[in-house]
Amino acid sequence: MDPDQKPEIVEGEIEHEKFDKTLFEPVGVEQHPADAQDGDDPVREETREVTVSDMARDGFVFFTTALIITHGLFDRDPLVEFNRYHETEDDAERPFAVDCQYPFFQDVGQSVVNDELVNWDHRLYGIPEHNWPYCESFIKAIAMFDAKLYHYAKVGSHALTIVDPTKLHSTGVIKELPTVDITVFCVSGYRNFVWMAPAADPPRTRPFPKVDPPMSGIKAEAEALLGPPPSPEQLGRFNGIGD
Repeated sequence: MDPDQKPEIVEGEIEHEKFDKTLFEPVGVEQHPADAQDGDDPVREETREVTVSDMARDGFVFFTTALIITHGLFDRDPLVEFNRYHETEDDAERPFAVDCQYPFFQDVGQSVVNDELVNWDHRLYGIPEHNWPYCESFIKAIAMFDAKLYHYAKVGSHALTIVDPTKLHSTGVIKELPTVDITVFCVSGYRNFVWMAPAADPPRTRPFPKVDPPMSGIKAEAEALLGPPPSPEQLGRFNGIGD
C-alpha cells in the first residue's frame, strides 16, 4: 500500500456528549515481550512463546487507539470507558494490552494514560473476536470537543497490515516476513485528518501517523456544535492542536 494513499475509512455514529472527569481503574496490561514465556499461568502447565500472530489465529482481534489520545486529545483511556459501559466478571472477555520490547509503529510518541506512561510505538490492544463488534462500535462513537480551544474531532477506523515483531524476533524458524492485520482508530478533526500510514520498507521502517488536511464535512459539523469559528488571529493561538 502506498504510504501517501489514504485507506478506506469507516466512521461510527457519533454521540455528542461531554464525558465527566471521573477516574476509572486502568485497563489490565498483559506483558508479552517477544522472548517472554507463558510459564507463570496457573492454569496452563505448558511453557510456550506468545506472539500476536498466534493469538490472531486463535481468535483475537488487534487494534490501536493511540491516535485518539495523541491527536484527538481524548483525556482518558477509551478501553476503560468501554469496560465501564460493558461490564463483565470474566477478565478473559475484556480488552487487553500487548506491550512488546520491539516496536509495532514509529513516531507515535508517548503519553500518560491511567497514571501510566505508555509508549504507543510498542503497544497494541487485543480482544476476543466475538466481543470485537461491540468494542469497535463503542470506540467509533467517541467524539472529542473543547469550545475554548475550538477543537472538534471524531473517530473512524481503517485496516492496516503490520509486521509482527513478536513473531519476527521469536525463537522459531521464520520462512517469510510475519504480518498481522489490525484495526487503526483514526481521528478526523476540524484542523486535520490523522491516520496510520503503512511502512514504506518493512521491517526496516514501520507504520507512522500521517497528518492530512481535514476531511470534507467535518468543519460544518464542528461549526454546528461549537458555533462560528474564531477569527484567523484567534485560531492561530491554537496552532498545533491535534498535530
